[in-house]
Amino acid sequence: MWTDAAQREEALIELRQVVSNLRAQVNEDKFDGSDLVLGCRRVLNLWVNSGGSSLDDPVITFTGIESQSDHVLGGSQVRVGRDVDHVRFEPGSAAEQEEVEEIGRFFRESFVDAVNSLSSHLDGS
Repeated sequence: MWTDAAQREEALIELRQVVSNLRAQVNEDKFDGSDLVLGCRRVLNLWVNSGGSSLDDPVITFTGIESQSDHVLGGSQVRVGRDVDHVRFEPGSAAEQEEVEEIGRFFRESFVDAVNSLSSHLDGS
């Protein structure tokens, strides 16, 4: 994504705030599967908007988690291709909520490490 310097700086400021909020949630143990999935997406969007790539080392764990959750939850919801390319759960259903929480449990440790690592990176440590 092409952005000017002001847009990049604004995205970087917002990224620092998002990471700070995620870190607070992690430290207080107040996050669930949906926070994890949405947190990954927000971090990646802001990282890219600030001029980075989703394949950069500081965010690669978020990319991995997000790609797995995107795949499990239906991705782009395309109507062609393999069966696994389609939505597996009715959006908003109990089955989808259960799957989101399972994703949260499975990726919890990696997510916590990624949040702490990105926080240190953004602080220049």
